[in-house]
Amino acid sequence: MDYYDMEDTTLDMVDYQYRLVMKMTPQQRFKMGLEMADEGMKLMRAGILSDKGKLSEYELRNEVIRRLRKYDSSLFWLDDRETFPGPACRQAGPSKGRD
Repeated sequence: MDYYDMEDTTLDMVDYQYRLVMKMTPQQRFKMGLEMADEGMKLMRAGILSDKGKLSEYELRNEVIRRLRKYDSSLFWLDDRETFPGPACRQAGPSKGRD
């Protein structure tokens, strides 16, 4: 979606919001971005739980990653993993050759 492709918002309001955000310091914009990402993650997790019912944290994390991979091609490096490493992997420690 392009910045001006919003169909339910007038161009004047889009420009107004843009000016408000650009008045913030880079640190404020960065913090706002992190807060928005955190809220988005909370919404996704709640949606998954609503769709699938009670899941373990491990199952929930795997579903979050599955959904993120579906829409974010920059996460291609996760494509060869069936599931996100769980507690057993953390207990075993890092593999040789891994950073």
